[in-house]
Amino acid sequence: MEVADEGQIIVLQPGKHSVGSRAVVLDKRLRIEGVRKLSSLPDPQALVPRIRDQDRLKNPDTTKTDLEYDTDEARILSDYGTPVIVIAGSGIEVVGLTLMQRVNFKIKEENRPLGEHAMATVEIQGGSCFFTECTFTSDAGMSCKVSSGASPLFRKCKFEFSRLQGLWFGSRATGRVEDCIIMACTEANLQVEGHADPVVTRCKIFSSFACGVRVTDRGKGLFTDNEIYNCAAANVRVDDEAEPIFRNNHIHDGAVEGISCLSNGLGFFENNDIVGNGASGIVVLSGAEPTIVHNTVHRNRDHGICVTGQGNGTIKDNDIFQNVLAGVYIETGSNPTVCHNRISNGLGTGITVADEGEGLVEDNDIYLNKLCGVEVRSGARPLVRANRVYEGVGVGIRVGQDGGGRFLDNQIYRNSHSGVVCEMGCRPHFEGNAIFEGETDGVNISSHSAAVFKRNIISRNALTGVVVTRHANPTMIGNTISENKRCGVQIADSGRGVYEGNDVSKNYEAGFRIGVCSRSLLHL
Repeated sequence: MEVADEGQIIVLQPGKHSVGSRAVVLDKRLRIEGVRKLSSLPDPQALVPRIRDQDRLKNPDTTKTDLEYDTDEARILSDYGTPVIVIAGSGIEVVGLTLMQRVNFKIKEENRPLGEHAMATVEIQGGSCFFTECTFTSDAGMSCKVSSGASPLFRKCKFEFSRLQGLWFGSRATGRVEDCIIMACTEANLQVEGHADPVVTRCKIFSSFACGVRVTDRGKGLFTDNEIYNCAAANVRVDDEAEPIFRNNHIHDGAVEGISCLSNGLGFFENNDIVGNGASGIVVLSGAEPTIVHNTVHRNRDHGICVTGQGNGTIKDNDIFQNVLAGVYIETGSNPTVCHNRISNGLGTGITVADEGEGLVEDNDIYLNKLCGVEVRSGARPLVRANRVYEGVGVGIRVGQDGGGRFLDNQIYRNSHSGVVCEMGCRPHFEGNAIFEGETDGVNISSHSAAVFKRNIISRNALTGVVVTRHANPTMIGNTISENKRCGVQIADSGRGVYEGNDVSKNYEAGFRIGVCSRSLLHL
C-alpha cells in the first residue's frame, strides 16, 4: 500500500492479512477495497434496482440495507498494539474491510494511555478520507481515533468490542458518521471532546459498558435520528462545558439515566424520544445548563427530568408523562426554567421542588398525576405562575416541611383531594389564583403553617372553601370565597389567622365556622 501510485485501487483477497508491528501510513489518494458479495454485483440486464423500494420499506434499518461487501472475508490485523492504518492525507477511501488491533502483552490499567495518546486500530491525523462498510475493533484501545482537524466520512461501518472508546473525535476534528453501528465498548461507544464537531446521523449506538455517547471538554457535534440504548451508564452524557445538539433521537432502555448533563455541560436537546430508562429520563446537575425543548420523556423508572446539585437550564414545551416518580424534580439549590410543558399521568407528582430548590414554573399543564400536581417542601422557594393544575388523583398543590415560594395566577381545579394543602410550618404566598371544583376542600391549612392568600377565588368546591386547623396561622386578604358546598371558612383545633377584606358569600352553610379553641382570630 505504501508503494502504490497515486489514485490506484488496491483489492485485498479473502483471508487474514497482518501488518505486524508497523502501521501502514497512507498519505496519498488511494482506494483499498475488500471482497464484494456476489449478490451485490450489478446485473447489466436488470431493469429494476438491486434492492427494490418495497424491500427497503420492510427493513427500514439503514445500517443493514444496501450492503455490498462481506467484511469478514478480508481482515487486516496488527500486533503489539500498533495501529493498522494511519491516515495522514486526503482522498483515501477504505471499503469493505475488517480492521483489528491486537495486543500480545498485558497492559496495566494505570499505564494504559488515554485520550489523544490512546492506542487505536485506525488513526486519522488529518485530511479527509472515506470509510464504507468497514468493521473496527481493538483489544488495546480505541477502534478509531480522529484528531488534528481531520474530517472523515464513515458510512455503514461497525465499531465494536473495543477496550476503550469505539469512535473518538478530538482536537477540533469534524467529519460525518452515518448509518453506522457502534456497540459493546468498555468506555463510551462514541466520545467527542476538544472542540471537535462531527455530524452523527442514523446510527445505532448501544450496549456500552459505560456511556453510549459522551460529549466532554468543550466538544460539540450534531446528533440526529440516532437510536441510543441499553448502556450501562447514561445513554448520553454531556459534561465539562460541552455544547452538542441532539435532535430527533430515540434514547431508551438505559440501565440508568437516558441523558445526563453535569459539570457545567450545556447542549440543546430537541424532539428526542426518551423512554424506558432505569433511572430518570434526563438528569441535570453540577451547574449544567442545557436547553430541553419539544422532547417526549415518558415511562422512565425514576423521575422524568431531575434537576439537582445546582443545576439550571430551560425545560420548555415537552411532553412528560407516565414516569414512576415526579415528572419534573428540582432540588438542592437548582434553578431551572420549566415552562409550556404538558406533565401528566405520572405515578408520583407532576412537579416536586425540594431541598432549597428554586426555579420558575410557568404556563404548564399539569394533570392526571397520582400524587400532587405540584409539591414544594424542605425549604424550597420556587415561583409558580400561570399554570393549570387539574384532574389529579391527589392534591392540586401541596406545600409542606418549611416550603415557601410564590404561587401567582394559577388555575387549580377538579382535583380529587384539596386544591391547595399547606402544612408543617410552610410559608408560601398565594395570589391571584383560581381554586375551584375540587372534590373535597378548596384550601386546607394546618400544622403551624403561616401561608398568605391574597385576591384568590376559591369557589364551587365539594366541601369547605378554606379549612384552618392545628395551630395554623394564615393571612387571608381580599379573597373571594363563594359557592362551596359547606361553609366558606372553617377554623378549628386551635387554628388562628388574620382575615381581612374577604368576600365570603353564597356558600351552602355558614360563611365562617369557628371552633371553641380558635381564639386568635384577628380583623375578621
